[in-house]
Amino acid sequence: MDYLTSIPADKRWAIATRAVTALPFAYHQAAREIAGPGKEAALSEMERRIWEEAGREQAVLARELGCPLENALQVAKTFSTLSTVILGPEMEGAVSAAEGDAARVTTTSCPMEKNARIFGADLRETCMSCNAYTTAAVRQLNSNYTVLHQNQMCTGAPSCEFRIERRSR
Repeated sequence: MDYLTSIPADKRWAIATRAVTALPFAYHQAAREIAGPGKEAALSEMERRIWEEAGREQAVLARELGCPLENALQVAKTFSTLSTVILGPEMEGAVSAAEGDAARVTTTSCPMEKNARIFGADLRETCMSCNAYTTAAVRQLNSNYTVLHQNQMCTGAPSCEFRIERRSR
């Protein structure tokens, strides 16, 4: 395994995440071909649930790493950082504080959106999967916060934007 350690860590990370972010689209295509017509709704629901579970896993990682999660900005930074770790260095964007106990997350480059286009996937379904992932992640990171989706690249916007804010009771 000496050759493995000779590959720079950032290159290994880019290769691994590039492969992993393509897998959902390969599964998506294969499942629809095998299931045949009329199963789209059930398959979409299955995929949404898988992405929700992936989002919930962020809380496990955040706690293992001791990430701060006390306010909206901390939740947003943790979410953004862990999403980049999971989805890879092609994931680019910014996190900023918003008025009150709120934060804005902007994504300007997303490997999922890129793969959706490469695989010819339904961009609305990709968007719904992403929304399920994001909403579940934020809810698990700190249940006092919620997500308001605003713009999405998969629907033609130049960036994805959402706001994390305190949940109204």
